Amino acid sequence: MFKHVLSTKDPAAAIQEWESLGGRELHRFSESVFVAELPEGVEVAALKHSQPLQPEALDGASSLAVDAWRAMEDKARRKEMGPAEGLPWDAPGYQPPRKKDAEKEKALKVIPRRALTGPVGIGLVIVSGPGEGLDFSSEQRSKVVQEALEGLNFLVGAEPRARVSFSYDIRPVSVSAPPGSVMRITDGWNGLPADFTGGFNAAVCGRGPFAGKGYFFKGDSYIRYDWQSDRVDSGPRLIADGWHGLPEGFTSDFDAILNGGGQFAGKCYFFKGDSYVRYDWQSDRVDPGYPRKICDEWPGVLMWPANS
Repeated sequence: MFKHVLSTKDPAAAIQEWESLGGRELHRFSESVFVAELPEGVEVAALKHSQPLQPEALDGASSLAVDAWRAMEDKARRKEMGPAEGLPWDAPGYQPPRKKDAEKEKALKVIPRRALTGPVGIGLVIVSGPGEGLDFSSEQRSKVVQEALEGLNFLVGAEPRARVSFSYDIRPVSVSAPPGSVMRITDGWNGLPADFTGGFNAAVCGRGPFAGKGYFFKGDSYIRYDWQSDRVDSGPRLIADGWHGLPEGFTSDFDAILNGGGQFAGKCYFFKGDSYVRYDWQSDRVDPGYPRKICDEWPGVLMWPANS
């Protein structure tokens, strides 16, 4: 099997073609740039729905990813073509081949958790700041992405049955605030109650009939912030009183809250421990059938046992 960097205008058709030839998607750098694994003998130039990478297919993030990928491949080739290349295994001055470590071999054969299967989303944010020593050069950004790719590229082939692939959202960003300019929450957010000036568990922006509002959660209570007036306009209130249909155990101390996107727009997800609930903004209550286990419903999310 060989890996190829390809571009396409029709990702679904390209992936279907690769799979029909016995290959598959490994890495998705953007909606048009992929790394695909194809069997030896497949003529890349003859593919109908993808082609060798076209420069016009690259945006800033995918260009960074492709540069990192090529640097990773060059590094692997140099490692294979080391100073001992071509010498017999017992050449004078070289150590004999190492025996396999039985424990390491055993560890590598452990079947991966069910959650690490299929497509997995990877978010990588590279933050540069103002001033000397805080800005990432293009070479440094590429190095960061390369290091991530090296680890993830191992996982795509570690267990072929899992058919793991990775989809990347790479965002180089710059922070303009100089060092030491951090503000206190009370300096920038108006009308916060005395016990709601820090230590929040989670926050989320309202959607649908609650658009224009921001919600801050702490312990078993929450406050509502109005973006237009730039101040708190409700709360604190008990979470159980303001958010309808939350099951027992899901009325305090959330680990994270986020809004859905795409086909899940209009939904809000509350996470706690190894479970989550889905809230519908329009009906203002939890959807039926929740809570559910995160690892059962969120493909690619790794969940570790509490005693690990």
